[in-house]
Amino acid sequence: MAQSAPTYDKALYERILLRTLRSFSALCKREGLRYFLSFGSAIGAVRHGGMIPWDDDIDVCMPREDYERFLSLGEWCTVRLDGKDERFRIVSLRTSPERSDVPFSYAKWTDTTSTIWEQRRYRCTFGVFVDVFPLERVSSVQEAQTLCEEYRRSLLQYKRSFRSHSLSDWKEAILGARFHDLGAWTMDVCALRGRRDKYRREFIALDESLSGRGNDGEYCTVLDTPYSMKKVTCPIQWFSDTVKMPFGDVEAPLPVGYDSILSQIYGDYMTPPPEEGRISAHHHYFVDLQNCLTPQQVEGKLKGRQK
Repeated sequence: MAQSAPTYDKALYERILLRTLRSFSALCKREGLRYFLSFGSAIGAVRHGGMIPWDDDIDVCMPREDYERFLSLGEWCTVRLDGKDERFRIVSLRTSPERSDVPFSYAKWTDTTSTIWEQRRYRCTFGVFVDVFPLERVSSVQEAQTLCEEYRRSLLQYKRSFRSHSLSDWKEAILGARFHDLGAWTMDVCALRGRRDKYRREFIALDESLSGRGNDGEYCTVLDTPYSMKKVTCPIQWFSDTVKMPFGDVEAPLPVGYDSILSQIYGDYMTPPPEEGRISAHHHYFVDLQNCLTPQQVEGKLKGRQK
């Protein structure tokens, strides 16, 4: 069933988001962790000096060895910001409680005073966030493609084992004769749901195994992106150093080869898309910028609105 986008104060959202990046930058400085602005956030830094005006998230990537140290900090972290200690949360399959379902492969560094529920079918809430992607070393584009296929297949299998389908979803699919969806959802419920814990363990083991692959590959890549491995697999030299650029009120690092990286992924990235293409591609099923809520609390609020 189609969902209308939630309404919220975009200026407040961006302030919380930039503050979350500032706290992440402070954590990385304190812990000696390397990171780079990535994807649309890197374009935002170069082209706009901050957020792309129609974007609504921040992406960074971390070399795998730094990413492992980041996850080792645990689910909850305290960062000193504006003269006081504040708590932030690392949301990932490997830091969240065992029975918590997290529908993404990477980590999110999240604010703890707000709530976002991204996709209705996955009952997972967290605060305004910075996406943190592990940057893998590989020997070739072909190796990256092989790893990517295994990684995405394992993640999708796990996600299907806990995604939910409402009665209205089933009704719309039946009335619309969407037999492919009906077959896939029946498989979810009848065959995959009982294997949820098994699939979760398998994906976590696969992700952990990537940390032991060594650092001698001549290329870097991010496995879980909407882009092809040919576009996101880059020579290691492009990440050999950083260039600092303003991103709002943060001096954020970009890879020294940012121009080559962004050109390889996007082509002419300095020219904005036409007006009709200036929209966010991200899902927001529910947003509350003043409260930290569990999925159960969000469902209660949504039911209250429907009465």
